[in-house]
Amino acid sequence: MSSHSGFAAACALRPHAPALLRAPLLYLLLSCAALPGLAAAQGQNVAPAGTAYRWQHGLTPGADGRSETEPNSLRVAAPLLNDGDDAVDVHLSGGESEPTDHYSGAGVLWSDATRTIDRVEIVHGSWNSSGDGAFCADLRLQFSNSFRGDWRDSGWSVEPAYAYDSSQTAGVVYSFRGAPQEVRAARIVGRLHCTQNSSYWTNLREFRAFAAGGQSLWNDAATPTLIDAPDPDGVELGLRFRSTQPGWITGVRFYKSAANTGAHVGNLWSKDGAQLARATFADETASGWQSVRFAAPVRIAADTTYVVSYYAPNGHYSADLDYFANADYASGPLRALRDGSDGGNGNYRYGAQSAFPDASWRSANYWVDAVFAPLSGDTVAPSVPADLSAVAVDAGSVRLSWSASSDDTSAQLRYRVYADGSAVALGETETTSFVHDTAQPQTRYEYRVSAVDAAGNESARSAPASATTPPLGSARSCAPFPALPDRNCTGVPAGRPLTTINGDYSTSRDGQTIDGMLITGALIVRHHNVTVSNSRIKGYVDHRTHRNLVLKDVDLGPDACPASNNGGRRLIVGDNGYTLIRAHLHHNGDDLLIVGGGEPVLIQDSLIHQTCFYPGDHLDAVQFYSPGQVGHLSIVHSDIDARPVNSEGYGNAAVFWADRPGAGSSLTIRESRLAGGGYTLAPYDSGLGSGVTVEVSDTRFVRGSQWGSACYVGGNNPANHSPTVPYNGSEGIKWLRNAWDDGTPLPNCQ
Repeated sequence: MSSHSGFAAACALRPHAPALLRAPLLYLLLSCAALPGLAAAQGQNVAPAGTAYRWQHGLTPGADGRSETEPNSLRVAAPLLNDGDDAVDVHLSGGESEPTDHYSGAGVLWSDATRTIDRVEIVHGSWNSSGDGAFCADLRLQFSNSFRGDWRDSGWSVEPAYAYDSSQTAGVVYSFRGAPQEVRAARIVGRLHCTQNSSYWTNLREFRAFAAGGQSLWNDAATPTLIDAPDPDGVELGLRFRSTQPGWITGVRFYKSAANTGAHVGNLWSKDGAQLARATFADETASGWQSVRFAAPVRIAADTTYVVSYYAPNGHYSADLDYFANADYASGPLRALRDGSDGGNGNYRYGAQSAFPDASWRSANYWVDAVFAPLSGDTVAPSVPADLSAVAVDAGSVRLSWSASSDDTSAQLRYRVYADGSAVALGETETTSFVHDTAQPQTRYEYRVSAVDAAGNESARSAPASATTPPLGSARSCAPFPALPDRNCTGVPAGRPLTTINGDYSTSRDGQTIDGMLITGALIVRHHNVTVSNSRIKGYVDHRTHRNLVLKDVDLGPDACPASNNGGRRLIVGDNGYTLIRAHLHHNGDDLLIVGGGEPVLIQDSLIHQTCFYPGDHLDAVQFYSPGQVGHLSIVHSDIDARPVNSEGYGNAAVFWADRPGAGSSLTIRESRLAGGGYTLAPYDSGLGSGVTVEVSDTRFVRGSQWGSACYVGGNNPANHSPTVPYNGSEGIKWLRNAWDDGTPLPNCQ
């Protein structure tokens, strides 16, 4: 239903305004016959050729439809899905015998940004005569908001009803529809071979995902009274609007005259001029309505004013005077505001480039429109992240950490990191820490963080935290994975002169930087935000409960194994709130490091090895110990070896994660190498109901370095620990693309 205020039937000409109040130069006409209406165009297919994947056989969705136990996502060999021909492009099964009751699937991943979709179609391939090659049961559509397997069932219905037999012919199109969803991945999964071990084929020709059909203020039949205003100057033209319900602005529309040439840019702004999104129009027609979609939709709140605009570099825009003079213009949930109800409407700004249109003239309608997709289901955003801190690690990176948000429905949240007021996030993470690794030297950055739940609801941004990167020094880095850190890229750079401090050394202030020291004793840290670089510490580091300690290019540990056990003291005393970058840790009895609850710990581009063994030791290179507390440990591109150098044996584990961490705890290991131990990796206590997540991806395990297996999830020992389960959306282990060091795949934690 649409409404518009009545306006004068007379149509008048008006020349341009005086220079001091310059409105767009035009002969504006009062609109007498514009056709309002709700636009609800069908969305375009956003799953083009090149985005398709097949999920390998053995996929076993859990009872809630969320589990992701397969080790790999395999890109389909060319030709890919959606190439537009009539040939089968994906064989979901066939060519080899497979067990009964296995699942398989195919779909798309979008690596650049999320997509908001409201329809998915599959075009089925051939059926075999018995029907055994088809999906035989449990066909479903699933979504994910990351690349790590947090799949959830869409709940969308399919038409026509899927027949689990050979009664339907090849080429049948099955459509799933539902309320718009913002997703990074979508796939169809189903059960294969319900009755027998079979080698028949199950095929798909196409997988299509369609952008949510947008709602707008005007439909395509609406036309301006004055289509071409004879004004040749570059100008930004805008509209103030609100929505009566929360949702997404997915793009911009405007009406184009044939003389309105050049590259057009569409924008979305807050009412005060903060840019929220921008996109450049492409594939325009000569005239009429034009539209462009933002790379990522922008969530808007109900009853909040926004400005949508476009830039016409050569003028010749369309317009109607006094369109918003007396009342709001309404179409569906959208409201173009009456002039003066929250600032002027009919916004413009002249200039050589696109900018916020902060002037207005005569309540004019410049025929620019927003494309809106409503929310459905969960509409409550998570709480705002708190306690954000930022520490410059080096000239090119800043480490951020914050406290976890809470949400009424989502167990797993994502966080978006923003810098310097940008509307576009630097990146997303599922943990409460982030490394801005594209920072520039000698640059101040101000960061904020928001939380996003599974429905796409985004919280307000956090209070800011800032950091300034130091000048660029000698370029030092470890070669990227599959190469691994070694002595050449960790510890003190070769040839770096050091100032000797005999005995212990204590910090003196918050934010202190310690550089180029040889400390023969211990480093005692009693302040926050301390950075230690290019230094050798022969004792240990004691930082207790102080936050944001950074050790980069640091060599930590004695020259050789001590004569006896050091009584359980680790190389870092204080089990949380520190970062290791290109650190070399070595020669310690018991454990080298222990990690507990509290502030996150990040180990990146580091070498931890040369452990020492003494009778009675429980020797781990890295151990989590903080029963009941929430802790976060991330190991990224590091080499960790638990094999002792002063004794035959294996140690206990390279990484030991146990002792019942609190719900919300997380262990992440990526692009690393682990060696030693009875079990090299022991990720216990991420069982059902624990709320604890473990992710191990692209990691190599040294074959023969352990007396047991590469990885062990633990047994059912109620007094000590519980076994870890495959990830189910709330807890468990995600095991992705891991292998022995000789390249042999490790299909699961075993």
